[in-house]
Amino acid sequence: MGAAAVGYGGHARRSCRFLELALQVKNGQATHLPVDGRKMEAGAKPAVVWVDRANVDAFLQVQQERADIYAAAIKARGFTTLSTDYVASSQGCLAGGVLKQSGFNAPLVGGYTYRGAMVESTLVIQFGGNRKDTRHLVGRVDHPLIELKEEAPGTCVVTLAPR
Repeated sequence: MGAAAVGYGGHARRSCRFLELALQVKNGQATHLPVDGRKMEAGAKPAVVWVDRANVDAFLQVQQERADIYAAAIKARGFTTLSTDYVASSQGCLAGGVLKQSGFNAPLVGGYTYRGAMVESTLVIQFGGNRKDTRHLVGRVDHPLIELKEEAPGTCVVTLAPR
């Protein structure tokens, strides 16, 4: 199962950051924020859309609706619930941390928090830098040790062991 199947596509990290900034606009801590957007016509070039106090509520509503759709789809498919926290180790491709599951949300929390989701018996962790470098670790939860492998063409492997 690929990362797109659980709704954690490459825009997820960027959307999360935009939500933080949009809330700053809503709370009066900022006046506006640029958001990369695409026009719907075929072949259209990316355009910058400005989120400001006039349209911040509509932007936040769309983002909440998107999150609600993902949550409903994951809940309908079901997810495995781990009985304990898991500790991550890798060969330097990812900072260590502890998998902290809450419902289908399964972030890897340490020096940095990596977003994650559990769908059925598949765990996906999102990592990487900017949106062009967003990558996904995917693994099945069917043994005491969970091995997450980076989607092709990556080489990162993370092992999760019960705490």
